[in-house]
Amino acid sequence: MKRLALGLLAAAVVCLLVATAGGQVFSNNVDHVHANITAEPHPGPNGAYAFVDNETGELVIDLTADNDAGDGDGINYEALTGVTDVFTLTYTGDEFTYVWLEHDSDYVTVYADGNASNAIEGEDNKTLLTPDYDTVAVGFTTDTRDLETIEPIIDSVTINTKVPDEDEPPSDPGASPSPPADPCPAGPSVDVEIPKKTTRAVSVTDVDPCQTATIELLEYDVGAGVTLEELDASFVTDEDVEIEVDPDGERKTTPFDEPGMASIGDVAVDGPDESIEDVEYRYALEEDWLERKAVDPDSVAIYGDDGDDWIELETERLEATNGTVASVATDDGFSRYVVAADAPTLEGERTDDAGDPIQPSSDGGTAITETDEPVTPEPEDEDADRSDAAGSAAVVGLVAGALVVIALGVLAHRRSTA
Repeated sequence: MKRLALGLLAAAVVCLLVATAGGQVFSNNVDHVHANITAEPHPGPNGAYAFVDNETGELVIDLTADNDAGDGDGINYEALTGVTDVFTLTYTGDEFTYVWLEHDSDYVTVYADGNASNAIEGEDNKTLLTPDYDTVAVGFTTDTRDLETIEPIIDSVTINTKVPDEDEPPSDPGASPSPPADPCPAGPSVDVEIPKKTTRAVSVTDVDPCQTATIELLEYDVGAGVTLEELDASFVTDEDVEIEVDPDGERKTTPFDEPGMASIGDVAVDGPDESIEDVEYRYALEEDWLERKAVDPDSVAIYGDDGDDWIELETERLEATNGTVASVATDDGFSRYVVAADAPTLEGERTDDAGDPIQPSSDGGTAITETDEPVTPEPEDEDADRSDAAGSAAVVGLVAGALVVIALGVLAHRRSTA
């Protein structure tokens, strides 16, 4: 940092009292600005206000009316005066450097490159100079409208330079900042296949830990009136992931047994937990089903199997749309899940084949079977388990057809004997 020797000519101080002949003189010792920065008059017309004093070797800026080289009458009293491109600062170093000016005057503003809004005062307004004789033009504005006393309007100016740190890329604060690079230029690619009705096979490629993969499960029914619509997975690795969604194959051996709650749907999601940070599961409940069964959607909860117990997941209830009430449950991986509702409410709404209320199971939970259709033995195959009893209906149809044939045969026999 080099301080410029700035002085005021006697004539300038006196002329501050006169509206037509006020002026200031700035002097700059060219040899001491900086080892790699020189100051000299601007080659434009306003450069006439600056000259090098042959005796002192200093660059002098003279805006008084006594300066015959200039066309003006100096700086007016009680006025705002701007003069662009008076002198230049030229950098001759071989590294990038910042430059800015500082002074102690409230009446002077220094700016760069002919733009009064492009201040070059203070480090926050520093300008970047590049190697190979980069130059910045300097002008200034003086404001004497509130000047009430006879005093110099500026005492000193300091030119500051700073080489950017090695880990600090050089940038020009006056330039428009470049947009930040996208940390995730390519998002995950998701492919969902349906190898059979009750299975979703999911492949997630181009995995990036900074992006979430939204996996649409194509209206995957997990129970009467309950659909698992999608899951959003956040990853901790960039490895490809395979996920499979199936009915809960362990529900017979390790059934849901949360006291006071009844399962209305279940699903098993299998995938590499070590690749997952968290997963959001979006479920939808049909409003018609809720109304028909008198189930309050706020009583519906989602449970996950942690290996030892059924844990109720943190769930956010969303607004009802398109005839459904959606909920989003968050877990830290993949597991078996049960959608459950208040058991007493469902018990009051449902009966067995004899019309008797369904009783709680011996393990404290409640097994709920939808009674809108005839109850049939649970098949071993998962596809048949999720079917709408179409096979049972076909068997009933065959039996009924056989009875008709038998009845017709008996009737024909009676007619023939008569």
